[in-house]
Amino acid sequence: MIEHALQFQKPFDETIRIEPELKGFSIFSNKWQTLKELCCVFAVFYKATEEMSKSKFITLSSSIPIYNVLLDHLENLLEKNNKDHYCPIPELRSAIKKEYKKLQIYYFKMDESIVYPIATILDPRIKLKYYKQQEWEEEYINEAIKIIKKQYNENYQDDSFNNNLRAQKTDSNNFFSLFEIGDDNDSSNEVMKMN
Repeated sequence: MIEHALQFQKPFDETIRIEPELKGFSIFSNKWQTLKELCCVFAVFYKATEEMSKSKFITLSSSIPIYNVLLDHLENLLEKNNKDHYCPIPELRSAIKKEYKKLQIYYFKMDESIVYPIATILDPRIKLKYYKQQEWEEEYINEAIKIIKKQYNENYQDDSFNNNLRAQKTDSNNFFSLFEIGDDNDSSNEVMKMN
């Protein structure tokens, strides 16, 4: 919406100049600059929202990468040495700082749940390569691997998991037996090879 308004800046200013009775609706150059900066602030949030909203697949695994992109974006807007992205308007910087703190609160809440690292690492689009490409500290990568291994060992490694699969396959009343889920151990053991 703001982006569209900016496209009409010149015609808007020209109309105000030609029609003196509209002078009360003038937008001064500093306000146009504020609108341009708002576009920069919101652009990445818009893309993230659009991606999460239009997805036809489970988006839980995208949570960590999306939070990281948003936090990095806000950091760039606040970093004075980042000439390409720095936001020079004090009022906007103040709002960005508050936004950054709020996002951090929710980001750190993901540490309270094991589902986020598991979903991220098991997503074939992301896997462990995400953590490595983002140059995460080794302790965080190791912790994510530890979480997956612990869950695998506690819930899937013993024969009861394979017995449940066999029972599902032979139970004609079980909906999932229609899919003829196999009981080979190769796919479940792939998780244990990560590192």
